[in-house]
Amino acid sequence: MELPRPLPSLLSSAQARGLLLLSIPAVLFLLATLSHRLYSDGTWDGVPYKRPLAGFNNKGCTESSPNSSAPSQATSRFHFMIAASKPNKHFCRALVSSTVNRYGPPVIAGWHGEGALDAAETHLAKVRAVSYYLDNLPPAADDDLILLLDGYDVQLQLGPDVLIDRYYQAAALEDERIIQQLGPTLADKVAGPLGRHIFFGADKICWPVDFTRPACWAVPEVPNMDSLAFGPKTDGDEAPYFRPRWLNSGTIMGPVREARAFFRSTLDMINATWDAEFPFHESDQYYMAELWGLQETERINAQLHADPDATHPRGPDDAKWPTVSVGGKHNHHVAVDYSSTLFQTWAGYEEFVDWRPFAEPGFGRTIHQNVRGDANFRPWVLRLAGDAMAAIDRIFRSTDDPSMGVTSDELLARSEFGSNVVTRTIMPVYHCTGAKDALDAFYPRMWFYHHAQALLRSAIRHFRAGHAFAPRPVNGRTWYPAHPYPRDAAPDDGGAWADGSDGSGGLSWVDFGSMCKEHEADVFSMEMLG
Repeated sequence: MELPRPLPSLLSSAQARGLLLLSIPAVLFLLATLSHRLYSDGTWDGVPYKRPLAGFNNKGCTESSPNSSAPSQATSRFHFMIAASKPNKHFCRALVSSTVNRYGPPVIAGWHGEGALDAAETHLAKVRAVSYYLDNLPPAADDDLILLLDGYDVQLQLGPDVLIDRYYQAAALEDERIIQQLGPTLADKVAGPLGRHIFFGADKICWPVDFTRPACWAVPEVPNMDSLAFGPKTDGDEAPYFRPRWLNSGTIMGPVREARAFFRSTLDMINATWDAEFPFHESDQYYMAELWGLQETERINAQLHADPDATHPRGPDDAKWPTVSVGGKHNHHVAVDYSSTLFQTWAGYEEFVDWRPFAEPGFGRTIHQNVRGDANFRPWVLRLAGDAMAAIDRIFRSTDDPSMGVTSDELLARSEFGSNVVTRTIMPVYHCTGAKDALDAFYPRMWFYHHAQALLRSAIRHFRAGHAFAPRPVNGRTWYPAHPYPRDAAPDDGGAWADGSDGSGGLSWVDFGSMCKEHEADVFSMEMLG
């Protein structure tokens, strides 16, 4: 079934609005059909799960694994989505980097999309495709997590076990920031329930640049970064030295319930304000940031209602200040990953992010860069994060590849890892905003690059055996990928699920070879290809 094609003058006239209203019953029928075709109650790998599973168009996916004993603890699913319409070498690198780090097979949002889901026709296809997916998840999936990545400029360095654990750590810090800003009573009223944030990557510029927009001026100052964080030029006239205060929509992670509501609100804003004459009318980031600006304006208004002298961000004299009422109506749970705990953007970080070995004692590397311009600077040691080492050790122990070394210690000591010397983090996800040549520079330096084919096979075996991301619970739950690898797929088929944007109306398996065979020389090292 094909989705309606976008209207030529989407909601820019009364006639277009009328056509949209007439189409609502058809859209509702379509969504109900998609829900029936894509998702069903069932079990996968012995894990009791009344949430959507992929592959009900493929009988091989519904079989139970030999591991049929259900775990006693609570379980949740991790919905991993990559936004892409067609393959290229950067998409294939993103796919391989996710597979070897054991994210499980992703759902490709907008794959060969048609009509309103055609990314070649509208960049807003990403918003629509993801919204359709989320709308078809049942309420039982509300506490699951979703990770959405742009498909052509992202590479994954660490696995979902690290990312999920860090998400809840970041959520606790965001709770603290909000309570400090608003106080506990207002925080609960206008930002609650806390702990359920949708994290976006952090940008060093507000894009599109217009500081009359609340999305640029009303948003929080960067916590825990002082005026020398990037040296004496911090927040001066040069973007590389700005603090990362603004939202980037290329990396998104949060609970399904809040993400579903946020994507619906994004579509509502698009429908209400889309204007073909506006230069950024096709930018998903523009609309998402606008919602964030409304959220933060509402919180400022709540502060001022309680205390007219409250300290808050201020814009220019002609800043737009929406008259939003206080009450949580615009609470979209949007948050920004300022410290690169989850996501690392590239633009403006060229001086501060690099891939280097951590081969010194204690898995460290000495930092000689005097970022702050301190007259009394002394070199210091940045150490490889323990969660990163533990995750790679788990992968190492279940991968048969002698070239990786005798122990994971050996592999770790000779590998390179991407790190941020300002935030002192080893990032799970690298998002190459800005110049794309860095994608080619850094990918061959990823820890898995010379072992990717063996790691790919071991990842598929891992999930076919019914294993979770990690043996211990995170946030009281054991986490599994939302969708399995097909039982009849090849042992080295690290493919993905197409989301039905091509008009088929159902998830369908796309094997790795059909997507990435022609890009293998850009994805795997030459010694692996022979």
